[in-house]
Amino acid sequence: MDSIAFPIVVFISMAAWGFLHSWMASFANKKLARRYFGEKLSRYYRLIFIAVAGLTLFPILAMPLFFPAKVLWRIPPPWLIVTIALQLLALVAILVTFLKLIGWLLSVSVSLPIQMPSGRIGW
Repeated sequence: MDSIAFPIVVFISMAAWGFLHSWMASFANKKLARRYFGEKLSRYYRLIFIAVAGLTLFPILAMPLFFPAKVLWRIPPPWLIVTIALQLLALVAILVTFLKLIGWLLSVSVSLPIQMPSGRIGW
Protein backbone atom coordinates (compact mmCIF):
# COMPACT_ATOMS: atom_id res chain seq x y z
CA MET A 1 0.00 0.00 0.00
CA ASP A 2 1.29 3.44 -0.94
CA SER A 3 2.36 5.56 2.04
CA ILE A 4 -0.03 8.38 1.06
CA ALA A 5 -2.93 5.94 1.40
CA PHE A 6 -2.44 5.62 5.17
CA PRO A 7 -3.48 9.21 6.01
CA ILE A 8 -6.41 8.83 3.62
CA VAL A 9 -7.52 5.65 5.43
CA VAL A 10 -7.34 7.48 8.78
CA PHE A 11 -9.30 10.43 7.34
CA ILE A 12 -12.01 8.19 5.86
CA SER A 13 -12.21 6.24 9.14
CA MET A 14 -12.69 9.48 11.10
CA ALA A 15 -15.36 10.64 8.65
CA ALA A 16 -17.19 7.32 9.00
CA TRP A 17 -16.90 7.55 12.79
CA GLY A 18 -18.33 11.08 12.70
CA PHE A 19 -21.24 9.88 10.58
CA LEU A 20 -21.93 6.95 12.96
CA HIS A 21 -21.64 9.24 15.99
CA SER A 22 -24.05 11.82 14.53
CA TRP A 23 -26.49 9.15 13.40
CA MET A 24 -26.55 7.54 16.84
CA ALA A 25 -27.12 10.95 18.47
CA SER A 26 -30.07 11.82 16.23
CA PHE A 27 -33.57 11.96 17.70
CA ALA A 28 -34.89 9.69 14.94
CA ASN A 29 -32.40 6.96 15.85
CA LYS A 30 -33.20 7.28 19.56
CA LYS A 31 -36.90 6.92 18.77
CA LEU A 32 -36.16 3.91 16.57
CA ALA A 33 -34.09 2.30 19.34
CA ARG A 34 -36.87 2.93 21.87
CA ARG A 35 -39.42 1.32 19.56
CA TYR A 36 -37.15 -1.63 18.65
CA PHE A 37 -35.62 -2.40 22.09
CA GLY A 38 -38.38 -1.10 24.32
CA GLU A 39 -38.58 1.58 26.97
CA LYS A 40 -36.61 -0.44 29.52
CA LEU A 41 -33.44 -0.63 27.43
CA SER A 42 -33.76 2.95 26.18
CA ARG A 43 -32.78 4.14 29.67
CA TYR A 44 -29.29 2.84 28.90
CA TYR A 45 -29.06 4.45 25.46
CA ARG A 46 -26.57 7.09 26.59
CA LEU A 47 -24.32 4.46 28.18
CA ILE A 48 -24.49 2.32 25.05
CA PHE A 49 -23.85 5.42 22.91
CA ILE A 50 -20.70 6.31 24.88
CA ALA A 51 -19.46 2.71 24.84
CA VAL A 52 -19.93 2.40 21.07
CA ALA A 53 -18.31 5.81 20.51
CA GLY A 54 -15.29 4.85 22.60
CA LEU A 55 -14.90 1.35 21.19
CA THR A 56 -15.05 2.63 17.62
CA LEU A 57 -12.86 5.72 18.19
CA PHE A 58 -9.89 4.12 19.97
CA PRO A 59 -8.86 1.88 17.04
CA ILE A 60 -8.98 4.90 14.72
CA LEU A 61 -6.81 6.93 17.10
CA ALA A 62 -4.35 4.01 17.24
CA MET A 63 -4.01 3.78 13.45
CA PRO A 64 -1.25 6.40 13.15
CA LEU A 65 0.85 4.43 15.64
CA PHE A 66 0.89 1.37 13.41
CA PHE A 67 1.12 3.02 10.01
CA PRO A 68 4.50 4.03 8.60
CA ALA A 69 5.40 7.61 9.43
CA LYS A 70 5.50 10.17 6.64
CA VAL A 71 5.66 13.93 7.05
CA LEU A 72 2.64 15.46 5.36
CA TRP A 73 3.62 19.11 5.90
CA ARG A 74 5.95 21.34 7.90
CA ILE A 75 4.99 24.63 9.47
CA PRO A 76 7.66 27.30 8.92
CA PRO A 77 9.16 28.90 12.06
CA PRO A 78 7.23 32.17 12.30
CA TRP A 79 3.89 30.35 11.98
CA LEU A 80 5.04 27.50 14.19
CA ILE A 81 5.15 29.88 17.17
CA VAL A 82 1.62 31.10 16.37
CA THR A 83 0.22 27.56 16.11
CA ILE A 84 1.87 26.45 19.35
CA ALA A 85 0.55 29.56 21.12
CA LEU A 86 -2.98 28.82 19.84
CA GLN A 87 -2.72 25.21 21.00
CA LEU A 88 -1.62 26.34 24.47
CA LEU A 89 -4.46 28.87 24.57
CA ALA A 90 -6.93 26.13 23.63
CA LEU A 91 -5.49 23.90 26.36
CA VAL A 92 -5.95 26.67 28.94
CA ALA A 93 -9.55 27.20 27.74
CA ILE A 94 -10.28 23.47 28.08
CA LEU A 95 -8.82 23.40 31.60
CA VAL A 96 -10.81 26.50 32.66
CA THR A 97 -14.00 24.98 31.25
CA PHE A 98 -13.32 21.68 33.01
CA LEU A 99 -12.64 23.40 36.35
CA LYS A 100 -15.80 25.49 36.03
CA LEU A 101 -17.81 22.36 35.23
CA ILE A 102 -16.39 20.55 38.26
CA GLY A 103 -17.19 23.58 40.46
CA TRP A 104 -20.73 23.72 39.10
CA LEU A 105 -21.24 19.99 39.63
CA LEU A 106 -20.01 20.23 43.21
CA SER A 107 -22.31 23.18 43.95
CA VAL A 108 -25.49 21.56 42.61
CA SER A 109 -27.41 19.44 45.06
CA VAL A 110 -28.63 16.08 43.79
CA SER A 111 -32.05 16.55 45.36
CA LEU A 112 -32.96 19.76 43.51
CA PRO A 113 -36.01 19.48 41.24
CA ILE A 114 -35.28 19.62 37.52
CA GLN A 115 -37.44 21.54 35.06
CA MET A 116 -38.31 19.14 32.26
CA PRO A 117 -38.75 20.35 28.64
CA SER A 118 -42.44 19.44 28.85
CA GLY A 119 -42.91 21.84 31.76
CA ARG A 120 -43.24 19.09 34.35
CA ILE A 121 -40.99 19.07 37.38
CA GLY A 122 -39.04 15.88 37.93
CA TRP A 123 -36.62 14.58 40.49
